[in-house]
Amino acid sequence: MNNTEFFYKLPKEDTNEDEAKIIEIKFKDGSKIKKNDVIYIFETAKVTIEVESQQEGYIHFFVKEDQVVDVGENVCIITNNKGYKKNTLTIKNKSKIFQLTKKAEDFIKNNKIKLEEYNLSGLIRKSDIEDLINKNEKLKSNKIEKLRKNKNENILILGFGAQALDVIELIETNTSYKISLIADNSENKKHSTKYQIIKDDENLIQNCNKLKINKIVICWGWIYSLKKRYERYKQLKELNFEFPKIISKTAKIYKSAIINDGAIIFDNTVVGSNSVVGEFSIINHQGVLSHDSFLGINSHICPGGVVASNCKIGKNCIIGINASIHYGLDIEDNKIIKNNESFFKN
Repeated sequence: MNNTEFFYKLPKEDTNEDEAKIIEIKFKDGSKIKKNDVIYIFETAKVTIEVESQQEGYIHFFVKEDQVVDVGENVCIITNNKGYKKNTLTIKNKSKIFQLTKKAEDFIKNNKIKLEEYNLSGLIRKSDIEDLINKNEKLKSNKIEKLRKNKNENILILGFGAQALDVIELIETNTSYKISLIADNSENKKHSTKYQIIKDDENLIQNCNKLKINKIVICWGWIYSLKKRYERYKQLKELNFEFPKIISKTAKIYKSAIINDGAIIFDNTVVGSNSVVGEFSIINHQGVLSHDSFLGINSHICPGGVVASNCKIGKNCIIGINASIHYGLDIEDNKIIKNNESFFKN
């Protein structure tokens, strides 16, 4: 006989409510049930609902009594397989049994999170994944701090335009990195610096190796040459150079936000909860990436630019000075939003 599985999701009984509370579970996991049995009861702010089985079989629950559940989330499964086991992830011969909510699944997919890195069991909600990420980030940070005494922290600044001065001060006042060199090919440099400037040529790698430099911050191409900037980044990354996150101490970064490698976050910026700053991206002075939004790879929010909540900004995009992207919009790759421009939903 073929195995059959019927998932019971929490139904939407009120258009104004996205969750409900499970107040009673009528059967134990693995119990044999009949068609039309009441299997669980949930309540919203207005009503209490009894849910009946639509078939007979063996029931298994993914939730507990008194738990608040999102609409559309799996509450239980009825199967004809008496030996059914809940979701199992096998990692190095160790099985981890868990069930993901829909929001957790979407969050994991959108942020390309590897479940193998986390110890999962039972019902896993989006907030659980966020908490695990934060704990892992803290552990990584602690390990990095312990290694710093023995680890080389020299850094190279690639490009010496006006933006480089801001980045240099950001590094000096907010990080423990030591700026060892600046590489730049412009003939007429408008600014002076205490740091040695060398040519960005075929000897660059050799010079870095001599000074044990393994970290680079690229300070050119933020507006007119984003694609070329990203190509250079990929070339250097293939040579095992690292691109550290440079984050101002005055930036407001919410705990559940994710900042990827190579990102530069300037003074008085905001990165909201559950938002993601893509690899090698920039949020300039007083820029805002609101909650549940995504800033794509190698994109740039210019000073005062605002991305509202639940937006997705593609790669190689520029959000101009004081420009605004309103709620729930997707911006395609390589898009330039002009200064003071506002984007709304139609």
